[in-house]
Amino acid sequence: LSLLEGRYDLYIVTAGDVSVQEFRLENFPLKDKIRKAFIVEKKSAEAFADIAHRLGLAPQEVMMVGDSLKSDVIPAVAAGMTGVVVEAELSSSYHPMHGKEDVLPEKNAYRYASLLELARQMATHGT
Repeated sequence: LSLLEGRYDLYIVTAGDVSVQEFRLENFPLKDKIRKAFIVEKKSAEAFADIAHRLGLAPQEVMMVGDSLKSDVIPAVAAGMTGVVVEAELSSSYHPMHGKEDVLPEKNAYRYASLLELARQMATHGT
């Protein structure tokens, strides 16, 4: 995130019980690198489009990076954003949050092995 925070505004989009998500965000160790967090009922194309609108951005100006094709990348791409799935293991208990039936969209979607790989690509070449 340090490679990106000076060049891009970074946000978190999370779904679920508001009080649980607020607690998690308050205790998130990298919260000082995040400009704002959005808690939504469900990650959907409509939710992502609404967030872009609230930020004063066109969906094409936003990149959603997540570990789930199903809840992060596919709805973000459907909203007109670029979607990036990062498949790095975050811990020994990590399991990718998508199944074999979930396929990377053909347009405006990318796959990286780690957030560091994506950050280096963006820092070197931009979006």
